[in-house]
Amino acid sequence: MGCQGSPVRPGALPELTGGQSLLSTLRDWGKEILNTFHCPFTSGPLEGKNNRIKAIKRMAYGYRNPDNLRMRILLTNRTKRAMA
Repeated sequence: MGCQGSPVRPGALPELTGGQSLLSTLRDWGKEILNTFHCPFTSGPLEGKNNRIKAIKRMAYGYRNPDNLRMRILLTNRTKRAMA
């Protein structure tokens, strides 16, 4: 019952690959990676809005009136702050 106390046999675990690429990534981007823990801000919500606008533009191909496209974008990106 369970694995407690059972030794791990050599070769029982899969070989880990990509160690060199991990080390080079940490060397190249270490400062930026550590900054994510210190700064609580992210660009995720803004990127989500941009993605939604691009999707609307793809669906709205052929709108005759650009104001309709603008209104559709504004209506789908409403937030509580924007409605106040």
